[in-house]
Amino acid sequence: MKSKNIVTQIVISKLKRIENRNDFINVTLRMRQWLNMQIGFVGYSLYEDGINMSDRLEYDSIDSARSINDKFKSTEMYIEFMSLVEPTFAGFIGKAVNLDVNELCGDC
Repeated sequence: MKSKNIVTQIVISKLKRIENRNDFINVTLRMRQWLNMQIGFVGYSLYEDGINMSDRLEYDSIDSARSINDKFKSTEMYIEFMSLVEPTFAGFIGKAVNLDVNELCGDC
């Protein structure tokens, strides 16, 4: 069971060209290795739907998420990613919403 304190980052991006997919995957593999060396990083998964890519990153705290993101933006990998995806991408960092009825309703 995962900790309730896990912070998740979702990033949705669109490849500039479908031909960029293999390059994107190669940079992603290097990024995952780099992430695994960062203190506070918990996990990573990648999803795709044709030209659209979605990253799911997990951290042990919001501070870790922000710190690791700041570090990543100064790497060559970040520059490579930005050359492969459209400049408009969506993302956010947040915590899971507890949908356990017992905890939501209290005495319901």
